[in-house]
Amino acid sequence: MELKKLLRTVLSVVMVATLILGSVSMLAGCQPTDTQNPDSDNNHALDYVGLEKEEYLQKLGENNLGDAIDSVGEVYGELLAGLGNSSAASQSGGAKVNMTITVGDTALDLFEQLIFGGEAPVDISFLKEISLDMDLGMDGQKQAIQMALGLKGQHIITANLLMNMADSVMHIGLPELNDQWLKIATGENVPNVITGGMSSTAMLAELADALPDAETLTKVLDRYLAIVLDGLKNVDQSTTTLSVGGVSQECTVLTLKLNEEDAMNIVKSVLTKAKDDTDLKKIIEDFAKAVEEMAGEDIGADEAYVDFKEGIEDLLAELEAETEFDTESFIQVDTYVDKNHNVIGMKMYGMSEQDSERGMMYFYSLTEGNKTAFEFAIPSDVDDTDDFKISGTGTKTGGKTSGTYTVSMQDMDMVTIKIADLNEEAGTITLAPNMDLFPGEVADMLGDLALEIKLSADGIALNILGDSEVLLGIALKAVDSNGPSLDAPSNAVDITDSSALERWTEQLVMDKVMDNLEKAGAYEFFEALFTAVESPKQEAVVQPNYGYTDDGWG
Repeated sequence: MELKKLLRTVLSVVMVATLILGSVSMLAGCQPTDTQNPDSDNNHALDYVGLEKEEYLQKLGENNLGDAIDSVGEVYGELLAGLGNSSAASQSGGAKVNMTITVGDTALDLFEQLIFGGEAPVDISFLKEISLDMDLGMDGQKQAIQMALGLKGQHIITANLLMNMADSVMHIGLPELNDQWLKIATGENVPNVITGGMSSTAMLAELADALPDAETLTKVLDRYLAIVLDGLKNVDQSTTTLSVGGVSQECTVLTLKLNEEDAMNIVKSVLTKAKDDTDLKKIIEDFAKAVEEMAGEDIGADEAYVDFKEGIEDLLAELEAETEFDTESFIQVDTYVDKNHNVIGMKMYGMSEQDSERGMMYFYSLTEGNKTAFEFAIPSDVDDTDDFKISGTGTKTGGKTSGTYTVSMQDMDMVTIKIADLNEEAGTITLAPNMDLFPGEVADMLGDLALEIKLSADGIALNILGDSEVLLGIALKAVDSNGPSLDAPSNAVDITDSSALERWTEQLVMDKVMDNLEKAGAYEFFEALFTAVESPKQEAVVQPNYGYTDDGWG
């Protein structure tokens, strides 16, 4: 029946999510890395003493996925604060951010060919380095941004933005052009791109106020994780040796088989708890009320939780009426655990015992001394190939990982990933596509194309490489600061005052910007660009009229 198909589908999704969460947690460092010290309690070693195999698997899930939930909660809390919920209303601080774009000689030559059809008539070397320095600050609902554009190390122009979300007012300052600021308030004459953006930000802040805080979210996720884990009963235990890329590791295998009846019992337990969960009740009611207030009309927010509860009760009644189950189909998950209770691999099998032993998905992450090996694959269900696979080997010394890994599809190499001295704060990752996949002419033009990612304690750099030379690079760095002034300027011109805005325009002075462009070697380029834009207009004005008039042909 359709219900069984639905449950099997839901079960597959849940197990896939569990597998991915487990691997992401391990790769992100949620799993302890002190595998060489069996006495280390970083991996909750004392939690596993004297446990039966079912309890052991449940405790592994609680610790590993519990750590992942904690990480999700932290990220969620930061995002919520960024949206401007009530807990962030009193936050203040600042940061200085620098973005530098570097253009290599090869890319500059290519730019000349594309724009000018050959050598540029003016010097464009100033494009080799473009920088944007930003100083950002906030205090409650006030935000300020100071931006400075530079070319080839020479400052060009500054732009200041001051936003006050409390009264939906923005101030814009261009100090090199005019000492007076511009004031932009919500109104009919204000561009929609500005007022719409400010309105959307305010709406997001209102919506964020209605969302649960990070502590509540984490508590709810932990609660339902515990219910799911409690339903994992059919577990076998064995030992084996895993080998990947010449790296081997002995481990315990916990084999879970979950059939349709087990899955249905877990779903019923979850729904039964959710039906009377006061935390869920508050989350649903608060969110529905916020949406209704933003919509400005009655959308039935008062009935949202009632509808939710009635829906659960109807589904529970349908599940309780189901008494016949598919006993032959199941999902099998093998969890591989090392002697220090670290999960070093998982493998999920298909829905029946006749499915391929290669499984539906698997990953292994092994350590032998300072050698490491990783493999993640989604095997094809029609042949012995892999729909997707990433595998490779490396070393881990002093907390830093290095290695080479290959991403392939249908057993065809797509990308090679090289990691050098990578830890949580710094390191280099290089991604190089298989150039054999490109047409010959394209491959020759691109050379040994690669994307290089450099991480450091204060920023990140992205470089597109060609034959090991930088074609195009973007570097971002950030440090804490006090931020620019958040005080509204007293000499602001309201842009809805057309006469005042006209006077502001007439008082614009371009001398400072032009001098800066000349110092950067960019003045001739912008002059030529301006001339090229204006020439068609001038030609249109002086173009003779060859049409017929009363005096004859022009």
